[in-house]
Amino acid sequence: PSTTSSSSGAAPSSALPTQPQESKQVSRTPVVKGDHEKIGRNDPCYCGSGKKFKQCHGKVGVS
Repeated sequence: PSTTSSSSGAAPSSALPTQPQESKQVSRTPVVKGDHEKIGRNDPCYCGSGKKFKQCHGKVGVS
C-alpha cells in the first residue's frame, strides 16, 4: 500500500508544472514581433519586461 500512495502522489506533481508553462505561452501569444506596426523607442518592449524598447531589445551596437 505504501508504494501505491507514493506513485500516485508523483503523478499529480508532474502534471502541475505543465499548466503554468502553458499559461505563460498564452500570455506571450498576443505579442507579435515583426508586425506591420513599427515599435517606437519609447514604447514598452514587446518581450513584456516592462522596460522601454530602447533599453531592452532596441539597443544598437551591443557587442
